[in-house]
Amino acid sequence: MGRTHQCLVAYLDEHLGARRGHGGHEHVSGQGLLAVGFDHRTSREGDPLLHTHLVIANRVQGPDGRWTALDGRDVYRHRLAADAIYRASYQRQLSRTLGVEWTAADVHGNRELQGVPEDLVRLFSKRTDQINLQLERLGASGQERTPRLVKWAVHATRKPKEREAPDTLYGRWRTEAAQRGVDPDAVVREVTGRTLDVEQGLSERTVAGVFERLAGPDGLTATASAFARQDVLAALGGQLAGATRAQLEHLADRFLAKRTVAVVADRTVEERRWSTPELLTVEQRLVAAATGRAGEQTAVVGHDAVRAALAAHPTAGEDQQAMVRDVCQGGAGVALVVGKAGTGKTFALGMARHAWHLDGYGPLACAPTGIATVSLVAEGFEEAATCDRLLDDLDQGRERLDSRTVLVVDEAAMLGSRKLGRLLDHAQQAKVVLVGDDRQLAAIDAGGGFRALRLRLGASELTENRRQQQAWEREALELVRGGLVEEAVAAYRAHDRVVCAESKPAATLALLQDWWQAWQQAERNPAEDVIVLASRRAEVDRLNTACQQLLLARGRLGPERLQVMDLQLAVGDRVVCGRNAIGQLGIANGTRGIVTALDPMLAP
Repeated sequence: MGRTHQCLVAYLDEHLGARRGHGGHEHVSGQGLLAVGFDHRTSREGDPLLHTHLVIANRVQGPDGRWTALDGRDVYRHRLAADAIYRASYQRQLSRTLGVEWTAADVHGNRELQGVPEDLVRLFSKRTDQINLQLERLGASGQERTPRLVKWAVHATRKPKEREAPDTLYGRWRTEAAQRGVDPDAVVREVTGRTLDVEQGLSERTVAGVFERLAGPDGLTATASAFARQDVLAALGGQLAGATRAQLEHLADRFLAKRTVAVVADRTVEERRWSTPELLTVEQRLVAAATGRAGEQTAVVGHDAVRAALAAHPTAGEDQQAMVRDVCQGGAGVALVVGKAGTGKTFALGMARHAWHLDGYGPLACAPTGIATVSLVAEGFEEAATCDRLLDDLDQGRERLDSRTVLVVDEAAMLGSRKLGRLLDHAQQAKVVLVGDDRQLAAIDAGGGFRALRLRLGASELTENRRQQQAWEREALELVRGGLVEEAVAAYRAHDRVVCAESKPAATLALLQDWWQAWQQAERNPAEDVIVLASRRAEVDRLNTACQQLLLARGRLGPERLQVMDLQLAVGDRVVCGRNAIGQLGIANGTRGIVTALDPMLAP
């Protein structure tokens, strides 16, 4: 595996850098990396599973000769491309030395050896069987298979590592195979010597097919509107078995030159990004369809209804009142509302709903997430659904949008261009109001359709921040929206909103102390709420556990425990719902609540 390690580390050495300057605002390239690879032969159950753990020292040499911490963004951005190069390298070496061939890749880019009997694969997949069995038990109790549930099943069924001498290991494998009626020597003869042509999977026909898939709607833009060169490398490595690093890099450059369009550069890391002509065509059609309806007089509400709706909401600001007039009396078939966080977009939509209702129109609302639909219902929308559910109803004919319908899409900037285009196709007779902030949250699916529509159609804009009370807070939020994160952090530090610590344990201790103090204040004032946010699931789990232990030690939790997957819940615990059950329970993904009672009979 030495050559494979060299290919992997050489790639990372060329792409991992460091940060320099005040606050680390300057990204510099690296020219020296320290890494060590540990090759493992088996799974936790002692089955054959060749893999490598690469440990990279958190130090890189910059162009000034200094060794400093890695820029973690580089590691994150290039990890999948490095993994693809690693797999392609060992696939090529095994094909050249043993003549093996490879199966098609799975969704993760993994391949198996051609010619290995399925019974033997299942025999040596004990860990997979353990995990799947645990997931089946959980599924039978009503649990939905999610990445978190799979991760929990992996840890729940994992036993400690055991060391076994290679001679004993190989002997045991042969014995297990023979007990299943499989001749190990015959398997070796069947699997090896199949081919010495390592270039067979890189024919022009194969490459052309791969390029076609990557440029299509299910390819590189399936979940992102733009991609970088390393994303192409990772995708090619998953599609082409046994390619060298040089071949993958050459094909990536060829794909970028022939099948993509350069769209934007990420200045923070000096990285170019591309998109595909297919997605750009989707967005062009989207814009053309919306601009073609600009001169309509669709769902124009009478003055009396608008005045009555405004009078019923005397606390509305001038910008909110202007927005209601725009969307209710503008007449355009597709109208946009833009407002940053805290400007009261959902409240203003409730005012517009009132006006539409008074004039006999049927407002229908949807949003990309279930929790957003709950807010819409709270503002009086009797019918609110997730965009996916509404699209399914429209596709199946269970829902129809006519000239008396007003379709409101909240958080529309989070909606991918393809889904947004499908909604507009269904709503050709209805009025469509798209609401969002294209500088706040990225689209869940691929697309910049909302921003493109804003540039062509304009938008009614909500400008007054009603959430942040202090002027400096509003200014800091504007800095974040403008991409000036370092300046925003400096503003928060100047107002003692950033706590620095010497180590992670020290930071955790300070966080828990502040959280507990705020928690006690919230106990005395039910209007207050206290939450802790973290960017990664592992950190969320770690901090949740620490907070729960603190509540237990302070007597805020009940004595009984209920095991739910990897969680032990008690009366008094705060929980967040992870699934939509709006119709059955009136809760959405993201709804928070307090455990008030336990029923072990209903536990999964």
